[in-house]
Amino acid sequence: MRWRIWRRAPAAVRHRCPSTEMAPLTSPDLTARRPMDCPETLRIALFGTSADPPHRGHAAILAWLATQFDHVAVWTANNPFKAHQTDLGDRFRMLELLIDELDVAPRRVQVHPELSHMRTVVTLERARQIWPNAQFSLVVGADLVEQLPTWHRAEEIFAAVDILVIPRPGYDLTEAGLADLRQHTSVTVAAMPAIDVSSSRYRQWCRPTFLNTTSTHVRKTPPNP
Repeated sequence: MRWRIWRRAPAAVRHRCPSTEMAPLTSPDLTARRPMDCPETLRIALFGTSADPPHRGHAAILAWLATQFDHVAVWTANNPFKAHQTDLGDRFRMLELLIDELDVAPRRVQVHPELSHMRTVVTLERARQIWPNAQFSLVVGADLVEQLPTWHRAEEIFAAVDILVIPRPGYDLTEAGLADLRQHTSVTVAAMPAIDVSSSRYRQWCRPTFLNTTSTHVRKTPPNP
């Protein structure tokens, strides 16, 4: 059975929490869930990235998101359109090390391996199970704006989340360019400068032996308690 994403409430009532109990988490139909009592709706940024490897650009994005949201859920996943060189588990550990160095409130930014999936729609289904009452913003790079409408079950994604676009060098974000995407969902451009760094360029600059050594170090570094 294919699960469906619980659709967002209209904007006028999105922050209200009805005084009803939530259906069991084992329910296969997320549209049937009833929100449980809650003092307010959490605003959660969902940030999936290949992170192969993580770099200062990721750190800057996460630090900025931490100032805008109640919680930032980050994960890494294999992109079917990219050839990855680093083990997925190593990338998760590198993300954790990067987050440990951020100057943000404790647990404001956290790695969530359980959200990792090649299909964003599956990630959103899992996120809704964890945070039934949250208001989600899906964080994407400017390079993905034109691709979003072609994603698997894109209309379900648009019905479930707002889109937050992170500027990237070489990708102009104009009102005209965003108009098509705004026909599907709410779209906001992050008020932060474009950071001229990428994982692919990092891999090109660094020798494979260096990346292999980094992965070995990550495996040997014990996780924080």
